[in-house]
Amino acid sequence: MNLEDPGIQASILLMMITDSSRELFENVSSFCHQTKPAFLDDALLRTDNSIQLSWPTIVHPEMGAPIIAHEIGHAIQNIWPGAILSENICLITKQGGLQYLSADFADLFSAEVMRRLGGVVNGLQTKNLGCGLVEPKGDRGLLTFNNTDKTDPHSSALYRLLASAAGQKNMTQECSAYLAQTGETRFVDYCRWGN
Repeated sequence: MNLEDPGIQASILLMMITDSSRELFENVSSFCHQTKPAFLDDALLRTDNSIQLSWPTIVHPEMGAPIIAHEIGHAIQNIWPGAILSENICLITKQGGLQYLSADFADLFSAEVMRRLGGVVNGLQTKNLGCGLVEPKGDRGLLTFNNTDKTDPHSSALYRLLASAAGQKNMTQECSAYLAQTGETRFVDYCRWGN
């Protein structure tokens, strides 16, 4: 194994995250419950390659773990942009372009971390990352396969929900039936980590 290979380094980082994330919430939640922003503002801060976490992400690890893994996925792609070539090619092929690559890659990384954790963090069953994106009102609440906002760098909420389920090998029968009914095939043999 060549430890200088960025793909190997990313895989090692993935394993480290998988092993350590169970303790992350125990250590952080004790001092982060005091600040409660009105919205989720989790992000990778590209200026210093750090991750900003919101109060809900830390207090609710069942949703927070996939969000943290998503933000780490952005960092991995920034640090080793060519390291995850097969994953990037697959995601570009599924979407037919580069517009959503960064967020789709971060979602794929998050799905792989959750799959390796068995979907459990601190004894809680983790939620599909896409579930928190579907809002009852607004554009993200529209359940479409394609994002109607061409300036948004994210895939549609429905696409992200289904991609996360496919990435974790956790597609429900209802979703599979709906995809078959609509003829949507992008989630069949969806991109996987290491392929």
